[in-house]
Amino acid sequence: MAHKWGIPEDIRRAVAFDKSFWRMSQLGDRHTVSDPGHYPAYSRIAGTSDVYQSLGIMQVRWNPEGLHQGTEPLRWKSTAFNADYWGSVVRYYYDGLCYWCGPDYSPGQQWASIGAWYNPSPWNSSQVHAEAVKAHMTQQPWTQPAPAPSPGGITVWRAPGVAPLSDGEAASRVRSVGENRPDNADENAYRPSAAELDSFRTGQVDRYGRTQLEYNPLTAHVTGGFSGSTDEILQWVAHKWGIPEDIVRAVAVNESRWRMSQLGDRHTVSDPGHYPAYSRIAGTSDVYQSLGIMQVRWNPEGLHQGTEPLRWKSTAFNADYWGSVVRYYYDGLCYWCGPDYSPGQQWASIGAWYNPSPWASSVAYVDSAKTHTTQRPWTKPGF
Repeated sequence: MAHKWGIPEDIRRAVAFDKSFWRMSQLGDRHTVSDPGHYPAYSRIAGTSDVYQSLGIMQVRWNPEGLHQGTEPLRWKSTAFNADYWGSVVRYYYDGLCYWCGPDYSPGQQWASIGAWYNPSPWNSSQVHAEAVKAHMTQQPWTQPAPAPSPGGITVWRAPGVAPLSDGEAASRVRSVGENRPDNADENAYRPSAAELDSFRTGQVDRYGRTQLEYNPLTAHVTGGFSGSTDEILQWVAHKWGIPEDIVRAVAVNESRWRMSQLGDRHTVSDPGHYPAYSRIAGTSDVYQSLGIMQVRWNPEGLHQGTEPLRWKSTAFNADYWGSVVRYYYDGLCYWCGPDYSPGQQWASIGAWYNPSPWASSVAYVDSAKTHTTQRPWTKPGF
């Protein structure tokens, strides 16, 4: 398609990576519609009138009212059609055919034409998306294969934009380690069902109306699909997400000292019944909102939407979800993180789990994690 439309190959690759990680199965732009039957079955959200309107490798967004008219069903049936259509739209803007694009529009505006695929009006208003594409062009994550297994464990971050390992590949790299937190046994053994994972990804929205999958596409990889000792689960998450093992272990010390029973962030709420019984404080309207090994904080208004109840039922899910959030920041997906944000900021991405705004403001939290990484308390007697 790059040759056909005269668009540099790496721009086309980078847009596809930004939009779908090169996956035709990618779903985007959840929307409530009057008749979901107009849309393909796999894009409909069961029990609702909601559908995902954007499909395929370039996320062609269609509706029966005429948005990207005529592209249904080829936009999800054919990768070549999906990308070919994208090329025609980008050239429409680049070639000067947009008579309605406003006074700042003219032919030959390369990045503004790329950004117009995301949003053409106002003209040149999609700078954040264009910058993400530029970052992918520089890093070229599609050229970086997963590293070979290391007998000493993972000690370096995988590059921004590199896809996580499969559950099975990550599991194959885990070294056998005994249990030092026997009280985690039930949660360590629990693996989420397909229905539970579907509910996690699409069953709750945040205050902006976004499901987990819409907000963070990396949650498509969150499964909690591993069981083992607590250390083995942390290893699995490290290998899966490309985060050094001792950083994962250190954050778990910071958050819970590796205990799934840990409670945090006491808060007064209108209806404690939304929260699990063990997190409610008797005789009050207070609950602990942060639960589990990585202290996933949830509320019914949409904070870490969809993570309840898996966040406290499954150690692997709790830590797997944490990995997806850290990589969201590290991979450059945070369009709202401010002018000092960019992909590849390792410790700032760790700190963003604690507090992402202002960017890189969680200094004390990060310093504590660094200390644990150096001192490795999990290797000491009495941990």
